[in-house]
Order: sequence, then structure tokens, then C-alpha cells
Amino acid sequence: MSINGALQSAITGLRISQAGLDVVAQNVASANQPGYTRKVLQQSTQIVDNRVIGLRSQGTVRTVDNLLQSSLRTESAGGKFTNITAQYADRLNQLFGTPGDAASLDAVLNQFTNALQQLATSPENAVSQSQVVDRANVLVQQVRSISDQIQSLRLESEQGINDAVQRANDALQRISQIDQQISAAASASQEPSDLLDARDQAINDLSNIIDIRVQERSDRSISIFTRSGVSLFDRQPVTLSFDPRATITPQQSYNIDPTKRGVGTITLTSVGGLSVDLVAQSAFRSGEIAAYLNLRDRILPEAQAQLDNFAAGLAEATSEKSIAGTATTNAGGTGFGIDVSQLRPGDHLSFSVNVGGAVRNVTVVRVDDASKLPLSNTVTADPNDEVIGIGFSGGNSAAAAALQTALQAKFGTGVSVTNPAGSPNVLEVVSDGSAATTITAASATVTETSLAGGTTALPLFVDGGNANQIFSDSLDNTPQRRGFAQRFAINGALQADPAALVKFSSTTSAGDPARPNAILDAITRNVRTFVPAGTIGSATAPASGTLTNYLQRVISDKGQIAATAKSIDSGQQVVVSGLQNRFDSDARVNTDEELSNLIQLQQTYQASARILTVVRDLTQALLNA
Repeated sequence: MSINGALQSAITGLRISQAGLDVVAQNVASANQPGYTRKVLQQSTQIVDNRVIGLRSQGTVRTVDNLLQSSLRTESAGGKFTNITAQYADRLNQLFGTPGDAASLDAVLNQFTNALQQLATSPENAVSQSQVVDRANVLVQQVRSISDQIQSLRLESEQGINDAVQRANDALQRISQIDQQISAAASASQEPSDLLDARDQAINDLSNIIDIRVQERSDRSISIFTRSGVSLFDRQPVTLSFDPRATITPQQSYNIDPTKRGVGTITLTSVGGLSVDLVAQSAFRSGEIAAYLNLRDRILPEAQAQLDNFAAGLAEATSEKSIAGTATTNAGGTGFGIDVSQLRPGDHLSFSVNVGGAVRNVTVVRVDDASKLPLSNTVTADPNDEVIGIGFSGGNSAAAAALQTALQAKFGTGVSVTNPAGSPNVLEVVSDGSAATTITAASATVTETSLAGGTTALPLFVDGGNANQIFSDSLDNTPQRRGFAQRFAINGALQADPAALVKFSSTTSAGDPARPNAILDAITRNVRTFVPAGTIGSATAPASGTLTNYLQRVISDKGQIAATAKSIDSGQQVVVSGLQNRFDSDARVNTDEELSNLIQLQQTYQASARILTVVRDLTQALLNA
């Protein structure tokens, strides 16, 4: 190597060492800055006339693994989803309590049934009667309190969505501003490493809120999409908006029809002004927003529906009574006459129809709200019945005509329904007498409205939010079951006269245990079938059991959901932590490593400086020769 070559190599070595020292100093100074990634100096050899004459700096680059970064963002969104879900599932579980705990809902129910047992042993005891009413009131308050708190959790979720949407918009605006600066730097052939760090930080913030994927262009600008494919940023950001509700009740739910929607939705407005309902598009699959939507619209409403089932079961079990059909003949046919004078909206008639040797069960529900017709077979908990909705507000004759039309649509003209002139409160359902179709059984299930109706049934619990109406599971207007737990109340007439817990007619003796035992059996012994709600029951296999069994299943279900959510979150956080550690090991500044590089650069600098000294001495020697 010539003296000039040695001089050139030494000078470039000094420059590269100085640039490297600058990078190390920047790394160490910024090590604790959020979002900062380690920078390294890129360098290459300079070759002239096939000879290496030194090094060339090619600027600094970030030590970022883009594939690992993408995976980390995806899993971080999942971590936010599981963490929020686990927190709320635990809070929901605490509302219902642990089975057997003194403060749990099943313990309060047991206190009520114990009071009933005591009353059954001493029906004439006024203290025992009052004790049952007191325990019923405690049960009512506990159910209503849980329902209120479920709706409070839904409102918190609504507010969580609102906050997340605002932060998402902020992140998109930051990304847009930085992205323009990056494009400008790239156009000027500048390395925008610090700008890329700032943009990544904003993208990371967005990825915790919404599950996203990022595409980078050749000019270093990016496009951002949700994992479901909705564009959020392409040169310019979209605008997200949310219309939160100040209060939320069980009757308020999401609906793609804006006129029926009772909760907020997220609307995307594109740069061109196009608006899209992202909730209707199922655009959110992970991240904070998806977690809050899942809580508000699925997990918490399912818990409310289960609590409504329990409250409705208590009201129905104590107040419903069955009226048997009376065998009758009409125009040569055979069938049954049923007294419908006590049939309220939500009450129903039941028929068994033998068609060609196969028995088909039909449930006729009174529905006076024509907008709710026709009814789905899923209205009842029985997966094997065929459901018909009939209105009675036009009178029994009109109801008979409507029922005949519905039955003939199912079984042909061999079935007829009449409202005999001599029996205005009776509907007669008969077949034509042929062997092909016969009515084999008929009955009505109606709701007792009086405390002294002559049977052990009584309206012990009523709809306190609707002027203490009798609960009959009406489907008119807003279904009465929806949110019933929040309106659950004890009959005010019973509170005024606790003796009605025993006396069900003018001839009932003070010591008759029939009604207390009937109430006790209805809650603890009689098996019921429950409308599917959440993970308890399905359309093909509904849950069945006593009311006490059902409540235990509800409480256990909440505990299982909380435990599962916690387990899933723990696993997800391990995944996120592992990816974060891998990312940090490459991208974050390690001060020990930087100090080691500093020593190496110092040595390189000193070596280059020594070469310069030698070149100087050699040059001086040549000049003196």
C-alpha cells in the first residue's frame, strides 16, 4: 500500500470511528426513551482501481425485525382483549358470589326457602309469615342489585369504547403527520430513523386498541388496515366516531337498524365522506375495542338473561296454574274445549295432535301485539314444540278464527276451532273424526292474579318496574322477561297481608300448610325447562332442573367464565412478554453492549490516528532525504 493509500484509509477510519462514536452516544443518551430503537452505523469499503482505500459511511439504520414487530402487535392486541375480558369476568363473578358463601345469591335464596320450610311447619304463626316476606324482600333486593351492577358494567364498557375511539383517532393523526415527514425525508435521500421510531410508537398505541396490519411502501410511507380488511390509513387517516349512551338498561342493545339500536356504535368516515358502521361490519376482532364490544353486547347481556330467567322462573313457578281441557264433540269431530277467560298475554295453550301416528306438540301463546307475529319456535324453552302466536284483543271469536287458520296450515282442514255461542270464554279445538288427525290432549297454563284465587298459586313476585303488573312473560311491546330481574319485586298486597301466604280461599284454615309447601316445591323440587341463555342450555338441548339447580348453574357458570378468562389471559401475557423480550433484545439499547462498542471504537480511532502519525513521520523522512 502506498503512503497516499495509507493516509486515505486512516482518514476514513477516523471519520467512521467518529460517526460510530456519535451513534453510540445517541444510543446511550436515548436508552430510556419510550419507543427508541438501537441504531447502528452502516459502512462499506471504498474501492478505487480495484484497490481498497478505506471505508464509507452509509448512514444509520434501526435494528428492527419487521416480522417480529408485526407478530408483537398482533399478540399485544390479543393481550389487551384477554386482559380486559378477564378483569370484567372476575368482577361479574364477584357479583353472583361463590356457591355456599353467605353473601352469594344462592345463600340468599336458601334463606328464603328455609323461611318457607319454617312456615310450612307452623302456618298459623304470624312471625313465620312475616319472616318469609322479609326473606323474599332480601332476595328481591339482591337480584335487583346484581342486575343494576351488570348494567353498570355495560355502561363502563360503553365508556371504554368511547375513550378507545378517541385515542385511536389521536394515534391515526400522529401517524399521518409523521408519515408525511418520513416520505419527505426519503425523497431527500435522508435516513428517517428517529421518525420511524416515533411512527412505530403511534402504531403500537393503535394496535393495542384495534387489531391492525401495516403495509410499507417503497418510499417508507405506510397503509394501515384492520385485520378484517377495513382501511384506516392510506396517505390520510379516516375518522372514527362513537355515539355513547349516558345510561344503559337491559332493553338497550346493539342493532344494525339505527332506529332499533339502543347503544353506541363506531362509525368510520372516509376521506371522501363515506360512512360505515364498523360494528355492523364486525370489523373488530381483537384489541381494546373488541373486548369492550364483546362485554357490552355478549358476555354481560348473557349474564342479565340468565338472571332474568331466574327471576322469571320464581314469578312463574309460584303463580302459574294449569287448566285442563274438557273433552268435547263438535260436528261429528272430537277434541277439547279450553276456558281462556284467564289467559293473559304470555300465557299459553298446549295441544297434542296425532298426525298419522306421530304426535306433534303445539304451544299457542297469547300475543296481542301484531308486530311480534308470527312467532319463532325458539320463543319457548321446549325444542320439540311448534309455536303459534294468537292475538285475543279482538275477542275470542276472532282468536278462534285466527287459531283455526294457523292449525289448518299445519295439519290441514281436518282441524277446526270454534267459540261456541253458549260458552263465550271457551275455545273448542276438534278434529273431523278421521283417523288421520286427532286432538289427543289440551290444556291452558295461565297466571294467577289474586292472592285468594282458590288454588295454592299466587302472584308472589310481580313486575315492579311496570306499576307492579303481574308477570306473565308477555311478548307484547318489549318482552316482559327482558330486564325483569331489574324490575323484580314482591307483591305489595302480600307485604300488607302476609297471612295470604297460607290462606288462599275463604275456607282455608289458618294452619293449612298447602300453599307454603306448594311454593317450596315450586322452587326446590319441581323441574322446569329454561330458555337458553349464554352457555346454559341451547336451542336443541335447553337446561332443565329446579330453580335452585338453575341458580347454582348460573353462579358456577360465572366462576368458570372468570377462571377460563384468567387462564387465557395468563397464557396470552406470556406470549406477549416472550415476543417483547425477543424484540427488545434486538431493538432496544443495551448500555453494556454500547460501552463495549465504545471501547472498540476508541481503539479503532487510536489505531487510525497512529497510522496518521506514521504516515507523517514517513513523509517527513522522505522530505529530509
